[in-house]
Amino acid sequence: MSYTVRDVREVRTLMNVGRDNRLAIGDRLLAIAPPGNDACLSDFCNEVDLSIQTARDYRHTALACPPEIRRLIADSGVHVSYSVVREGARAGVSGAPRDAGWSVLQALIEEAQNDGTGCVLRARYMKELGITPPQQGQLPGSADLLDEATLEAIRQDPELLLPLVQDAIRNHEGAADAVRQAVEEDRRARASRRNDPTVRTGNDTSLRFVRDLLNLRDQGTGFMNRYPHSISLPDDQKDLAAAACEGLSVLLTWVREKASLGDQAVPRQTKRRTTRVPAATR
Repeated sequence: MSYTVRDVREVRTLMNVGRDNRLAIGDRLLAIAPPGNDACLSDFCNEVDLSIQTARDYRHTALACPPEIRRLIADSGVHVSYSVVREGARAGVSGAPRDAGWSVLQALIEEAQNDGTGCVLRARYMKELGITPPQQGQLPGSADLLDEATLEAIRQDPELLLPLVQDAIRNHEGAADAVRQAVEEDRRARASRRNDPTVRTGNDTSLRFVRDLLNLRDQGTGFMNRYPHSISLPDDQKDLAAAACEGLSVLLTWVREKASLGDQAVPRQTKRRTTRVPAATR
């Protein structure tokens, strides 16, 4: 059996569609259950028969991959799989994405355009990021190594599984990275809960108000990430879009008046670290 250039081209196209679909799922998960709301995420995953660890992976990758990078990949004509994007989005030792700013991926895309290969290989990308790709038969450097049951067991009784984890780290290349990823996700979730004003203060009505408002904000972030490209609207749809924007403007004004916010600034310690989404060109 053999394969043709057409086979390669068509499978790459399917994989690119799969990449976009996974990022879109991640955007939806961000809107439904942002980091720190794992109870809701768990319930939703049960409804759609999705592993919660896979859901966290999709969510984290979507959050780390901004619209401008998605647009760059889509317009480049270079095959970039979801696995490649996921490697760049994973948290390094410092907690920041491995490819902060995505400069390494952009350089490899440009190289693939110039040399005619038309593809960024995951193994090459990992090498450029200073990561040794796992060899065949070894465990991959992925948070998928630790399922939810294992993570929960470690949280409940770390001493019970510590020797097993140490053995995995010693004998399987990439396992240490997976453990760091899982611990970092758990740390961020705990920090998010500590910094959530709905957990600390307020009566029942104010708690619901702020919680719903935070959910609206996260849904807005997911909405922007789902539409990274410029969108051309016919006149009738422009009218509807303009009416929706007016409604959103009224909503924001109403929220500030309802909560007596005035020109209240956001305290630096409560600001979320989110990627700035540039305005779409007309």
